[in-house]
Amino acid sequence: MLSIAASEWITSIQPRRRRYSSRRMSNARLHSLLPAAFVCFVFGLLGCGDSSRQFGYLSPAGEIREGTIPIIEGPTIEATGNFDYAAAAVARAVGLAELTIEAKSQPDAGTHVYRLLTAGNDPGYLIIRRTAEGASAQASLGHHGSPELEQQLLDAFAERFEALKSGRAVP
Repeated sequence: MLSIAASEWITSIQPRRRRYSSRRMSNARLHSLLPAAFVCFVFGLLGCGDSSRQFGYLSPAGEIREGTIPIIEGPTIEATGNFDYAAAAVARAVGLAELTIEAKSQPDAGTHVYRLLTAGNDPGYLIIRRTAEGASAQASLGHHGSPELEQQLLDAFAERFEALKSGRAVP
């Protein structure tokens, strides 16, 4: 059995628990969160996490900004037909080329701009402009271009657009 002196000696060498006030604890928690909150604030201002701004033509909602026509380098094709059927020809050509339309805009009455995605999730644009004979189409696909896919898309558009110029149902 331990004597009273020994038990007092043991309790005297044990570390004493500090009592923190609730105010002191909340200040400590606040100071530990400040650096993280500051970093989140800075990245939020810079918009580092927003990948939809990489082309500069998209709004934060993913829609093409009104009144902007992207400047692209890619092949162009001329097709004769009725410009009213351009959207139907684009829908068919996009399906045949295994692409998808991510966004569509009409900056003016004679221009349609389509933002496309390839099967590999690469971005692209298709711009249709009204001409005297029908329409001209220009395509740019992928980050570094994809000439075969661009030509396939444009050929499919021209074929369908010219087939639709009569206004009759086309299979």
